[in-house]
Amino acid sequence: MDVTVQTGDGWLGLDGTHSFLYLELIGENGKRSRESNVAKGGHYKDFQSGKTDHYVVAFKDVGPIRQLKVRLQENPSGGFFGGWTFEKITINNGDKTYTFGGQDVDSDGTVTVNAFVN
Repeated sequence: MDVTVQTGDGWLGLDGTHSFLYLELIGENGKRSRESNVAKGGHYKDFQSGKTDHYVVAFKDVGPIRQLKVRLQENPSGGFFGGWTFEKITINNGDKTYTFGGQDVDSDGTVTVNAFVN
């Protein structure tokens, strides 16, 4: 699936992270994909404040997507601020596009976000 991650561009540009990002899809009746590592943070320039990144991620089919679980794992070689704010995450699954609104995620934290179908 095509995944687009837009990092927030907040106060002093501190919305970015050097942490590792994992996503898990949750479908109808609680059916779940396995957690997938979207991209490595750190020196790879992913998830910088105000930046939009694009990835192709393999997820197990869960049918219509209802929620997205977003998890950060602190990168030992990462920067000073471990939290992250995403403006939105978009997942294109061929005939449907799912959008997940922005959230703050604490370092080594997890949030679950409801889907908006476009």
